[in-house]
Parts: sequence; structure tokens; C-alpha cells
Amino acid sequence: MVTKVLALLALVLAPLAGAQTAYRLLQADYQGRQIGSKHYSADGYVTLPRGSAKPYKAVMVLPVNSTSPEALADYTQQKSSLSCVLLVLPSSWDSSGMPAADASNLLRLEQQLLAAPAQVPVFFAKETAALADAVAETHAMFERGAPPTLQTDRYQLALQGKMPTQLASKQATNYVATLRAADDHLKLGVPPPPALLLTAHFDSFSLAPGSPAGADAAASGAAACLLLLRLLHRLYASPETRPSRNVMVLLTTGGPYGQQGLLHWAADADPAQLEAIEAAIVLDSIGGSVAVQQQAATDSLRRQQPQLHMHHAADSSSSSSSSNVAWVDAVAAAAARMGVQLTAVQQEVAAGTDAAAAASASLGHEHLARKGVPAVSLSYMTAAPVGQQPRVSSLADTAAAINLDRVLDAAQVAADAISRWLYPQLEPQLCLLDLSSEPQQHRDFLAGWIKLLSTAPSMMPFDKADPGISLLHENIFQFMRTHSHSAKRHMWTPAGTPASITAFGGTTATMRVLKAAGFMQDMLLLAAVLLYLGGLWVVLVVATRGWAELRAMWAPKPATRRRNTKGGSSSNSSKRS
Repeated sequence: MVTKVLALLALVLAPLAGAQTAYRLLQADYQGRQIGSKHYSADGYVTLPRGSAKPYKAVMVLPVNSTSPEALADYTQQKSSLSCVLLVLPSSWDSSGMPAADASNLLRLEQQLLAAPAQVPVFFAKETAALADAVAETHAMFERGAPPTLQTDRYQLALQGKMPTQLASKQATNYVATLRAADDHLKLGVPPPPALLLTAHFDSFSLAPGSPAGADAAASGAAACLLLLRLLHRLYASPETRPSRNVMVLLTTGGPYGQQGLLHWAADADPAQLEAIEAAIVLDSIGGSVAVQQQAATDSLRRQQPQLHMHHAADSSSSSSSSNVAWVDAVAAAAARMGVQLTAVQQEVAAGTDAAAAASASLGHEHLARKGVPAVSLSYMTAAPVGQQPRVSSLADTAAAINLDRVLDAAQVAADAISRWLYPQLEPQLCLLDLSSEPQQHRDFLAGWIKLLSTAPSMMPFDKADPGISLLHENIFQFMRTHSHSAKRHMWTPAGTPASITAFGGTTATMRVLKAAGFMQDMLLLAAVLLYLGGLWVVLVVATRGWAELRAMWAPKPATRRRNTKGGSSSNSSKRS
């Protein structure tokens, strides 16, 4: 008897095995603009985009490499009877195996989801064997002319997530580390020595915040900044090599939203400190991944070696115009010495207020140029993204897609330019910061930080309640404090933040693939289970109480006369009287 009960429980619980993680479409950005549905769970049978009908209570499964933005809009922008839409990502993507067409199509789908709010829940999931089998069997059903319905044999998808929570903090955090010159004693009234600024943003914006993303768009530049900070700290640690100039390494947040973190830092900085900055380098998207190189429309173009670009913007009205030209030439000369091909891209600084600047800027050197700081941005992007607010990090932008050789090339150009700015009399044939001296150690360092920076949920940086983001912030600050003379946090409030912010909780869901029978088979199975349980109950009653007790339970009970308490009391009262 016990064996049969255990077998029945195993039969019921077996379909729950093999759960995988799915990622929910972002509900809203930090400005409160709706993007995805508020629903965080879904349940329905698997269907495919075959025919014009929208099945009832079904999960529409769409592979990202073969779904057009128009088809996606048809299923997400109109209220329909679908339970949800599931976008299936390939099981693995890397820089050598992903066709440019797939990466480009995924970016188009992401832009489509960003353009108009989804009316049905949207989830992303990596392709697994169970999901692939379900799709293949469902496709075979359509080919046989018997598409799945609630009344037929089918595959069922169950996605269970958590309800979004409310954010407690409304502030973002920048981190700045300073390496001080030998004669920098922080005396009052004494102007600070010349300084150089090395900066990158480390946060990303992804439409599926729980999924790793932004390895190239954000993590590559931040990891290179930390590597250069560690190498520069060695120079400053020795009295023989300590320069007479300062270096500041700044890691910012708000990068996807017009580089707002850098904008606020420049606005809040001490005027004397800002005036002392003679040069700046911004590292942005230096991983050379195909997820960022969306300009390459064909595989043949994608296979070409990515080329490093130096973006710079000169304000013709600024007195630092000549200094900017000199710094641009210095960085170009550093690239030539290092054997790295570099293409200069110049654009005019857009006039306007800081708010307008934040809405138009996509690379950090633009904000610095408005402050009169000679600045360049090193990036493998051939052109700065225009009109993308926020700037989306594609789900294909993962650590596996990073080309570490490209990161080292960009970091080496920056290292040589910085070292020659620190030591103007340095011989041309010398290279103080030679990254080729310990290549494997540097590669391991970059790979570790890129993985950490891109694995943390790509939510808004002020969500300190998330354990992953909180740990990431602490690791960054501790590293910068260990490898500098001083490290500080710079708090800022994102522009346009509403009074209340909805956190992006419930960004992941547990997804299970179940094999479900048709309606009649479901009813027969239910009847069989009920019959089995009824028989088990009869056996237990007979074994414990006997047949007589069982017959007594089902025997009709004799009718009893209901006593009229009130009438009886009246009769007795009359007799006594």
C-alpha cells in the first residue's frame, strides 16, 4: 500500500523536475515610464507563430534569431488572449560564434520592446533540451494539422515569479580614487597640482535586468580603469617613481542615461579641482564584441578586426581648444607607438543646458568638453549612439562575447598616454606601463572584473537593496581604497526621478516545461485518482474500524422527533399552576 502511494506521488511530482530560470521584461525605468506588463507569473500551453489566430491561454514561444520586430509587436502591443510571450535566446553566445544578423535582430527586438509598452507578460529564457523538445513537438503538431489547444495533448509552460517591491533609496553612487603627487600636501590656499582624469561608467540598462548583460558596454571600460589604477599605484608607491602630478580614476553610474553620473560629478566638483584637470580619457565599450558592433551588417564585415576609435568634441568658444588639440595628438601618438590602429572621430559640442546635454550625450567626453576639460573617449563604436535614451545593453552583450585582446589594446593606448603625461621627459622608446609584460595576469584580472560587473543584475545603480548590486558597490570601493591615496563616494540623484520609484523586483522567474494530456484524458486521470483515493479510504476504514462501522457510516439514520421546548415549558407551567 505504501509503495503504491509513493509511486503516485512520484507520478504527480515528476513534471516539476528540470526547472530553469527565465528573465522578466523590465516593468519600468527609473523615471517611471512603463515598459513591460505588471504581471510577474504566467501559465499556458506552448504555441508557435503559425496562423493568424491568437490562442487562448497559450505561451507564444518566439526564437530571437527568427522573429521580426513587426511580429513581436503584433503579440505584445495589443491586449490578447495570450498568457505571455517567451523570447528564446540561444544556449550560448560568444564573439566568434554569433552571426551579426542574430545580434542585430536581437537589438531590433529590444528596441521594439523599448518603444511601446508590452500589454502581455514578456519573458526571456535560454534554450534548453526540454524547451527545444517542446518546441519541436509543437511544430510537429502544426505540421500534422492538429495544433495544440486546451483540449488536446500539449506542452505546458509554468512561469512563477515574485511581486515587484518598492525602492527605499533614490540616490546613485560614483566612486573616485586619487593618486596624489609627491608635493601635494592639500594645503589651504595652495592650488592643486595638474591632474589627469580616467573614467568609465560601470552600470548598464537591460530590458531583462536579472540576465547578465553590459559586459562590453559598461564592464570592459570599468575593468580597464581598475587595471590601470593598480598599475599606476605601483608608480606612486615608490618615492623614486612618484610623479609630480595627480591622477583621478572615476567610476560612474547613470551611463545609459546620458552619462548622468559624470555630468553630476562635474557639476558638484570643486572649481579649483576641475580647473586642475589638464586631460581626461573616457573608456567606453572597448571589448570589441559583436553585440556592440551593430554597424557590421554582414558576417564578412563582422569578421574584420574591430578598430579602436578616439571620439573627441571641441568647444570652439572655449579657451582650452588648443589644449584639446594637443591632448588628441598625444593620444594618437600613443596609439602609434603601441601599434594600435586608431581612428579619430570629432563632433561639435551641443549647446544647451545641462538637462539638454544629458538628453543628448552618449559618450562621457562631451560633458567634460563643456567644462573646458580636454577629453577623448576610446571605444570600438564607430559612432556614438544617437537618440537612444536609455542606451540599451543587449542581452547578447555577455562576458563570453568579450575580446580581451581588444580591451588590452585600448588600455595600453591609455596607459602610454597617461605615463607620458605624468613624465613629459620620458624617452620615446621607453614604456613605463607595459601591459605586455604580464599578459596572462592582466587578462585574468580583466576577465574576473568583467564577469563580476556584468553578472550583477543590470538594474538601476541605486537599488542597494539587491544583494548583488550591494556587493558589487562594496568590492569597487574597497579595491579603489586599497590602490589609491584616497577613495570617496559621490552621491547624486538622477534627474527626473519621481517621488516614488518602483523597484525592478521579480526580475527572474522559475520556468517548468510540463507534458500535459488532452481534456478528456485529464478528466479520466482525475477520475482514476479520485477512485483510487476513495478505495484507499475504504481500506483504511475497514482495517481500523471494521465493516460494521463502514456500513453504519452509509446507513440512513432514523428520523427523530424534534422536541418543542417552548411548548413543553408552557404545559408544565400550567400543570403546576
